[in-house]
Amino acid sequence: MYRSECLKRRRSPRAPTLFLAPSRRHRILPVHMAPDSGALLPSSRRIFSTLCTARLTFRLLLMKKMSTVLRLLSLLLLPLPSVAQGLQVVSSIPEPGNAGVALEDTVIFEFNQILNLNTSSWNTAVVFPRSALSIQSAEACVAPDRCIAGDEPRFIRYVVTHNADVDYTWIYFFARSSDGHVLSEPYVLTYTTAATISPHRVSGVLSSGTPASLHAGNRSLLRHLARSMQDNGLGVPVFAADSMKAAKASPSSHALQGEGAHTRVLLLDDFWLDERFWDIRYATATLSDSGPFEIRHVRDGTYWPLAVRYTDASSTEIEALGFYDADADGEPDPITVSGGHVSGVDLTLVPFTLSNARTHVDEAYTEAAAVVDDPSLYIIYSISGARPSGEAYTWGYRFLSGTTGEMVTVVIDPLGPTIDTTQLLSLIEEGMSPIPGDFIDSRTALEIYKTHGGADFLAPFRPNNLTTTIQGGNFRSRTKDHKDRVFWWIDVVARTGSRTEALTQRIDMTTGEVLVDTDDSPTAIQPSEQPQIHQLGRSYPNPFTTHTTIPFVLNRAAPVRLEVFDLLGRRIDVLIDQVLPPGSHEATWHALDQPAGLYYYQLSVDQEPALNRPMIRR
Repeated sequence: MYRSECLKRRRSPRAPTLFLAPSRRHRILPVHMAPDSGALLPSSRRIFSTLCTARLTFRLLLMKKMSTVLRLLSLLLLPLPSVAQGLQVVSSIPEPGNAGVALEDTVIFEFNQILNLNTSSWNTAVVFPRSALSIQSAEACVAPDRCIAGDEPRFIRYVVTHNADVDYTWIYFFARSSDGHVLSEPYVLTYTTAATISPHRVSGVLSSGTPASLHAGNRSLLRHLARSMQDNGLGVPVFAADSMKAAKASPSSHALQGEGAHTRVLLLDDFWLDERFWDIRYATATLSDSGPFEIRHVRDGTYWPLAVRYTDASSTEIEALGFYDADADGEPDPITVSGGHVSGVDLTLVPFTLSNARTHVDEAYTEAAAVVDDPSLYIIYSISGARPSGEAYTWGYRFLSGTTGEMVTVVIDPLGPTIDTTQLLSLIEEGMSPIPGDFIDSRTALEIYKTHGGADFLAPFRPNNLTTTIQGGNFRSRTKDHKDRVFWWIDVVARTGSRTEALTQRIDMTTGEVLVDTDDSPTAIQPSEQPQIHQLGRSYPNPFTTHTTIPFVLNRAAPVRLEVFDLLGRRIDVLIDQVLPPGSHEATWHALDQPAGLYYYQLSVDQEPALNRPMIRR
């Protein structure tokens, strides 16, 4: 009866008074009932009201505790804050799928975090088709209509001019927040200046293949495709990239190196090896090199799918390529969109992988034997992408025929071998011995290098600041005490904004012994043993095509002679022959009249040869 009476009073208009806590005015008195009525007498109503208030207050406190617990649980179940989720593009103007966009307009991307404007990493968006849009300006803004320097920007605004009746695809694939977070996934924006936009999609799966699984047709086409992309500014294959690019890059591009690797899937209007005839109509991007992809708002038509994997956000180096080959005949195949979605467009990305010197020896012998009789291997050298791990993207193998004396160079990169019989500078030095068949691999040689001072030398430097040269052979001109030994010549140059250091070692290709001349030059001295008196830096770019610059440092004024030699030890050029003051100096060698091949330059101070280093003209 008490409970029902309390509930009645709770439901009455005066019920809120029941939620007042008992006060000292309330006295506990006997409860009196009116005869046969079941109702409280007036004298007892106040008492009962107090009891109800106490009971309901207790229940309220209990519910309040439960509510607090539920509230805490709900906080645990809430999504993580945006910072924990990573940097994201959360919206754009126009929105994806918009039609009828004005010809003179702004394109705006909104991020969920404040952007870092200290580098160019905030301005990495690309747009297709490239020729159908003009960008007047790009600004970082605090609001879509408010771009003020010094504020905390979360918007990037582009002022653009479109062409009429064109579908546009923007890809924002890399950015960095002020807290150091990078974009967690690319943002793809497709819109049109036409009155309507297509609802159709093209989808498929990316997978990673191996160069060894390709037949000659695939390799040849990918090689031409890679060269065409390089010639037309869409990126350089990693095996053709300038080995000194990282060290000489501008601060803005350096900030993008090593981060932001991504894959773009492109739909081309037509497929020609000359990119000037390409028209990239639609595109998408993913951070991965495998998994599903989808391209939206594709109009009816015929397209050639192509996949490109970039090493980082600078989008200058390509580490994998692939095209749609439905019938596996080594030729690109088109797809047709006609009134609906197209699925099952699977693309295999062929990665450009690093390899050891020994990896391609058998293949190199086979290729050389097809050109000359009885070939013997005399020189192995890294051409591009050499690493302190003993790997490189491209290796050169120089052979001499034991019967005819003819020479041939086999160059093997991730897309297979090419034969070079025109390099006059591939001549073998007189008296050189061939490389033994059981030579230790370049990877083992670099492990020995690291255990003899190399690890300590490499430790302070980032990989992008290192340039590695690996060469194997009986280089008689590079040693005084070991002219009968066949050895690995390993030269690692570390270049930073303030200094250039190098450590060179000779390692016997059969025994693994580190070879040191009794009066060795500073190139073979360990940093912990003796500092270099003079410093000769690595030429840049290297490899090069027309000219290369050679830096060096003198600790005192002295007569200086800087010379260039070929593999036979013949002097090709004298760049400097005069007294120079102490400090940093540079000399440029213009080699347009010289054939491709391997050269060395030597710095002599006070008529004493101080250092020499290899460089490659291609």
